[in-house]
Amino acid sequence: MTVESPVQGARAQKLGLQSAEDVEREWEEAHAGWTAHGVSQAWWFCPFCDCDFWSPSGARKHMKWKKHRVLRGDWYSELEGMGPK
Repeated sequence: MTVESPVQGARAQKLGLQSAEDVEREWEEAHAGWTAHGVSQAWWFCPFCDCDFWSPSGARKHMKWKKHRVLRGDWYSELEGMGPK
């Protein structure tokens, strides 16, 4: 997935994501470990738009329409307390 948008937001910075290549690398490494387990507590975010998603379907739609990778925020201990309100 090719994206020209700059990485934005405190969560992306907290994970050390500075470029589209960083996001792609992180997505490739992380998404294989995501399971349906715990999805009721899951949330996703777009490192490019800094927007949140409460459902896997919303995250998938954003990836399809915007061509942005989204990351599962609850997967990262570094983002504890930084989830959607």
